[in-house]
Amino acid sequence: IDIAYIRLKIYLKIELNGEDELLLKNALEVVKNVPFIDEKGAKSPSACYAAQSRESEFC
Repeated sequence: IDIAYIRLKIYLKIELNGEDELLLKNALEVVKNVPFIDEKGAKSPSACYAAQSRESEFC
């Protein structure tokens, strides 16, 4: 919801204040730390997931 709120403000061309930037930073940190769980139940870092259209160059 926090990321959607920030995206809406950017779309509506509403200037982001310091609180908005902190909210976005915290939301992105939470997303970054959430593990990805594949169909078999195996966990991996969210940055390392199997994309069918391209391979991740980070993993």
